[in-house]
Amino acid sequence: MNHISKTGLVSAIAALGLIISPISALALTVGATGSTDAAVQTGVNVGASSNTSGTASSSTAGSNTSAGDTASGDVTGSLGVTLSANAQGVVVSTPAQVSSDSDLAVYSSNVVKSNDSVRAVDTSSSDKVSVSYTHQGRFLGIFPVRVTSKTDVAVGVDGKAVVTTHMPWWNIFVTGTHTVSSDVDSSLSSSSSVAANLSANASASERARVVEDIINAHAQADAQAAASANSSAQNL
Repeated sequence: MNHISKTGLVSAIAALGLIISPISALALTVGATGSTDAAVQTGVNVGASSNTSGTASSSTAGSNTSAGDTASGDVTGSLGVTLSANAQGVVVSTPAQVSSDSDLAVYSSNVVKSNDSVRAVDTSSSDKVSVSYTHQGRFLGIFPVRVTSKTDVAVGVDGKAVVTTHMPWWNIFVTGTHTVSSDVDSSLSSSSSVAANLSANASASERARVVEDIINAHAQADAQAAASANSSAQNL
């Protein structure tokens, strides 16, 4: 009788393990605050903390910008990260400080370091600017996730700026980020600043201003999404 009871207990534990295992895997994939590297490998940047996101972003920007043009007058930014200086020792943190391609590289790198929502900035082309930006949402309306979008602003065949914001396919399962793409595209397409600054041979300072416009459009989209969520919650 004791032998039968022990065997039954072992079987029950094994069956319970089969049930818990996939649930645990889902929790690790969607709900946990794991490393950004692991999230990128799965295609879902889920639950990454602000500090982790900011750290990964600075290394990403380094591949798109010439960080090697920086000099030693670096300072610590608001997120506790070291911002880079140009060859003259100036910490380039605004478009107004950009006067050359090397300044633009420093500015792009510093934007990524100082804003934990910005994952990457690519200004390597004279007629295109790209910014990857993360938005907070809830996968299946439950699990906190960070959805990374990519906005490209390029010069079209007619000489006018063409705006395209890409979202990951699984964004359809995320609440709070459904309108990001349309909101950002609409805002930038009607922006007089973007139209004035991006041309076939845009200068470094003009491209820097477009980067700033893209970031502001994403921040505005986040604010609108938060306001909509609050309004919906109050109406329940």
